[in-house]
Amino acid sequence: MSDQESSAAQWRRLARHVSAKINVAWWLDKLAVPLVVSSLIGSCLILMARRELVQFPWAKTIIIGLVLLLGMGLMAWWLARRHFESPARALVRIEASMRMRNTLSAAKQGVTPWPNLPETIDDGTRWRWSRLLAPLLAAVLFLGTSLFLPVSARTDSGEGPLDEPQPWKDLQADIAALGEDNTVQEEYLKELEDRLDQLR
Repeated sequence: MSDQESSAAQWRRLARHVSAKINVAWWLDKLAVPLVVSSLIGSCLILMARRELVQFPWAKTIIIGLVLLLGMGLMAWWLARRHFESPARALVRIEASMRMRNTLSAAKQGVTPWPNLPETIDDGTRWRWSRLLAPLLAAVLFLGTSLFLPVSARTDSGEGPLDEPQPWKDLQADIAALGEDNTVQEEYLKELEDRLDQLR
């Protein structure tokens, strides 16, 4: 392989790398909002299910989550694809950011020889990790909280006796005390107990 062919292959490989980097960045950008919104809704649903259901369906939840994640990924790809860059366009981007004055475009057309690859390459892009990681961390926080937050399961209203209000208990105790003291007629006490039972 000649020096020219080697230089051309290196520049084309670099252009493919830059193109992939830009395309992934666009995809992640379009994925951020749906990921945060769906993880927030999903965490609310998980909390409700953990409260309402006796046995939480872990397998179904994981499968549904993976299907939703795949769907969001495909939707984000579909939305981002109009911003995707081809390797040829990425080559022009490199050329512009490094102020090479159309050297790479001319070399690609065979007008001039391919230049040697410099040690430092400036493709005009850089990752903004705070913008990239914030939606992911928010989604993990929402879902993690919904999975590990202690939630007490709702008790069935038909199970066990209902606890009476304290005033009823006090009144029942007073009626019993009056019956023991024999200060009130027994018929009156019976009538009070009947009325109390009707209130229940």
